[in-house]
Amino acid sequence: MSSEKNTTISEVVYEEQPPNLNLKNQQDESVPNSEGTDVTFKETDTVLKEPKITPELEQTSKNEDKVTRSLKEINSMELTVSEENNTTFTEENESTNPLYAAFTDREKEAVSELKKKLPTILNNAQAPHNYSLWEVELDANSKDKRLEVILIKFLRARNLNIAQAEEMLTKMIKWRISNNIDQILDETFDQSIFSPKLGLIHGHDLHGHPVTYNSYGGLDNEKVFGDINRFMRWRIQLMERGIQELDFVNVDQMLQVHDYHGVSLASRDNFSKVASKTATQTLQDNYPEFLTKKFFINVPWWGGAIYQFISVFLPAKMKKKFIVTSAGNVKKILTQYIAEENLPTRYGGQSAVEGLELPK
Repeated sequence: MSSEKNTTISEVVYEEQPPNLNLKNQQDESVPNSEGTDVTFKETDTVLKEPKITPELEQTSKNEDKVTRSLKEINSMELTVSEENNTTFTEENESTNPLYAAFTDREKEAVSELKKKLPTILNNAQAPHNYSLWEVELDANSKDKRLEVILIKFLRARNLNIAQAEEMLTKMIKWRISNNIDQILDETFDQSIFSPKLGLIHGHDLHGHPVTYNSYGGLDNEKVFGDINRFMRWRIQLMERGIQELDFVNVDQMLQVHDYHGVSLASRDNFSKVASKTATQTLQDNYPEFLTKKFFINVPWWGGAIYQFISVFLPAKMKKKFIVTSAGNVKKILTQYIAEENLPTRYGGQSAVEGLELPK
């Protein structure tokens, strides 16, 4: 409401009730009054006098002015608070997610473009519009920077090629839905076949990455790998359990230790070869950039020779993550990445892990 006084008809006090008159300026003229005498109106005469402002009216007007000023102040405060909150929300999401803050400018641009394509990706994957990966909704309008941390994995796996990353993510979501991967943590497996020795998650490395241990010596290959679908569901569940340890804020990768103690050339049969190839391809296609380091320990001489041969064909980025060591250097190598109190006693550490002890 304006601070100027708006006078309404009900607030005007007349000298006497006026006749029906044309209120435009007139020359002197006479009209008869009710008593039959002439009343002369001059150009200077005022028919409608200034309104008389009563004390009550003046106080009402002042109160209205105060209310108007208060409303303006409240609106101004709400706008300021809203702007501050929006700014703070964005800054907190960026500043409190170190993984996102570490993105290069090019990575931020690429992930922003991939994020815009999420509705199309979900539609092409025939997924619900509110589909989530590892409890992070794939919402193109989300302010949750964990989403960017997940999306960048697909971009990095495809050298920031947006079209290829889009294709990879679409196929991965289709794969998860068609294979019920989102429910795989509820499945159980025969512990006499899939024992902790075959694969378990124990502790973290010096940088907070969860550590997965796999031991392949002394296995009944046909029993473990013969049913390839069953083995793969067990292996994928192990991967999903490891991801449960990630927050996508400070940690988004895992460290793996593959133990080849007791593995011989004879144990490299068709069952193990098919399982190895299938697992490698499946994890590469559907879990990109989840590996920070991979240790191949207790590797026999022939294993080292095989690695030297195939390493020539590995991408430099992958080779940087692989560390191969023989039996004599296991503790020395692992304690450079894992604190001794968290390292299983099997590898010279101080942490006793049931099912992962060497036979006495």
